[in-house]
Amino acid sequence: GEFGWRNHRVAEIEGQVVAAAAAFDGRAVLRFTMANALQILRFYGPSRAWAVIGRGLRTEAIIRPPRAEEYYLGHVGVRAELRGHGIGTHFMRTLLEGLDVNRHRCAVLDVAVTNPRAQLLYERLGFAVEARRVSALQNPRGRVADHYRLSRPVGHGRSPD
Repeated sequence: GEFGWRNHRVAEIEGQVVAAAAAFDGRAVLRFTMANALQILRFYGPSRAWAVIGRGLRTEAIIRPPRAEEYYLGHVGVRAELRGHGIGTHFMRTLLEGLDVNRHRCAVLDVAVTNPRAQLLYERLGFAVEARRVSALQNPRGRVADHYRLSRPVGHGRSPD
């Protein structure tokens, strides 16, 4: 599924993981949705699964799944003590190599409005805000922040570094 190891990449320095992210084709969303629903049903059982699925669908109103022609980047993170050293930039460029001009219209990602540093990185890499999604989702354990959806057209930044 969407959260599985097959869709995630890591960056390592001297054997230590320094960054991680997911990267996948929007055409896989239906398959991911079905796999996730089955996993939730198996784990929570039929009576409790519907509440979990409902929360997931409400979250998807804020952090929407990609469309078929989009290449999605998500769950992006760099170890806190290593931020600001170019690792995120290098890692994102590596992830963007999966963007296929024959399959994708653009790369997309979501970033919390509470994370302006990440938004700045993405904008330096050619992403632009296309929407802001306001969130009222919260429970005693936390809150889903408002998010920006950013996109980067295919072919952007193809010049050598």
